[in-house]
Amino acid sequence: MPLRKLWNSICGKSASKTSPTASNETSPQTIPVSRAVEAPQAPAAVPTAARQSVAKSGRNAVTREEKKLFRRIESLSVQSVLEIGVGDGGRSLAMLERLTHKGHSTPLHYIAIDEFESAGGTLTLRDFHKQLREYPAKAHLVPMPIDAGLDRAVRTYGQVDLIIWSADEPPTAAQQLVLSRMSKPSTVLMSQDNGKWSETLTSVLTRSQAA
Repeated sequence: MPLRKLWNSICGKSASKTSPTASNETSPQTIPVSRAVEAPQAPAAVPTAARQSVAKSGRNAVTREEKKLFRRIESLSVQSVLEIGVGDGGRSLAMLERLTHKGHSTPLHYIAIDEFESAGGTLTLRDFHKQLREYPAKAHLVPMPIDAGLDRAVRTYGQVDLIIWSADEPPTAAQQLVLSRMSKPSTVLMSQDNGKWSETLTSVLTRSQAA
C-alpha cells in the first residue's frame, strides 16, 4: 500500500474516534438564568432638614398676637432672655427659632422659670430640655415657683436683655424689684394680659417703685 493511502487511513480512523469527544467539548452548554425579582420600592425618604422643618412648623404654631410679639422681639438686640411661665413650650420654641435662625456670633442665653410637671403642667422638664437642644442657645431651666426661681436666677445668671412674663398674675412689687436687678437700662419687659402683649421698660418699673 502506498504510504499516502496508509497515512490517510490512519488519520481518518483517529479523527472518527475523537470526533464525539470534540463534539461534546464544543457543544454549547445551557446556563440556567436566574429570574430577577424586583423588590417593592420603599417610599422616597424625606430629607432630615425637611422633616425637622415640618415638625417645627406644626409644633410651633403661634397666634396672631404672638406673631406681633415675635416681630417686636426680632427688632431688638437680644442676646439673653428670661421667660417666666412657658406653658406647653410652643411659644418659647417659636421665639427661639426666630431669634436664632439668622445665626449669632454669641450664643443666645435662654433662662426659663416654670414648675413644669411638679405643678401639674403638661410639659415635663426633661422633654422641654430635649426640645431646646435643637436651637443654638444656651438654655438654663429653673424648675421652681416664681419667687424662688427669680431669687435663683438673679444670683446665678445676672442681667438679661429681654423678660417675657406670662404668669397668670402680674408681677408683685417684690417680684418687680428682683426683675429690676436683672435688668439693664435697655431691658424690655413683655407681659401678657388677656392674650394681649404689652411692652414696658424695666427702668420704668424701677422709677415707679422709687416714687
